[in-house]
Amino acid sequence: MGMISSVTGASGSAETVSSSGKADTPPATAPPENMEQIPGMGPYLGFCRNDKAKAWALYSHGQAIRKELGLDTILHEPYPHWDVLKEHYQKAIHGRSKNGEIVLVECIGRMDLASLKKAGITRKEIVRYYCLFFEFILQHIGDQESKVLMIYDLEGLGLFSVLNGDFLGTVRMLSDCLGALYPRVITKYVLVRPPALFQSLWGLVSGVLPAGARNDCVLCKSAQDLEALLARENIPAEYGGSSDRLLGDAEEMRRLKAHLQSKQAGQ
Repeated sequence: MGMISSVTGASGSAETVSSSGKADTPPATAPPENMEQIPGMGPYLGFCRNDKAKAWALYSHGQAIRKELGLDTILHEPYPHWDVLKEHYQKAIHGRSKNGEIVLVECIGRMDLASLKKAGITRKEIVRYYCLFFEFILQHIGDQESKVLMIYDLEGLGLFSVLNGDFLGTVRMLSDCLGALYPRVITKYVLVRPPALFQSLWGLVSGVLPAGARNDCVLCKSAQDLEALLARENIPAEYGGSSDRLLGDAEEMRRLKAHLQSKQAGQ
């Protein structure tokens, strides 16, 4: 998969993950003296606790991944895989939190990799789809300084999926690309609709999620729990709120769909 496997470990250090799953530290390159002046470098320095060598390595890998995935042009060209990805890997932008973060919902428990594979969707395209949402958020919903509150919807998560190496490998790759491409964008991780075996499953799943989701997440079992973070009228009905839009039908998602349709039509 090329540079897509060059990502950051949970500690923030840059690593290269080989096809065998073994992580190797890539050759170090000296950071430029003026690296603080490079646009977009601030989040990398913050993520790596001002370790310039680590920040430069992470930034360089992120730029290589951006190039391989074509992220600089992903919002300016047709995106033919939208329908099949939306059906089998639901994600949704849904309003803002009480603190103003843009809310992004990740239905991780219902990710159907078997159906995606049958439809010819590669892991690389899954990563592009994942990044598509962040690119749209940062370019069209907010700006490059915007923050995101990530909700992980765990409904449907079961022992079979957790023990599936393809599932864990895909989630790990998405999490690692998040650190390499969008460091410090997510301010909080929220877990909703936990399955009955949550305590047993979480120990396995959390190991492949971003460090923030492992160490500083909030478990919300009810709409009342979510109301500490979201106004009730901004909580989707699926989670017990009174939002007038179902998950996937909020104004932000309508804008994203309209944008993609315009590109598909060649506009």
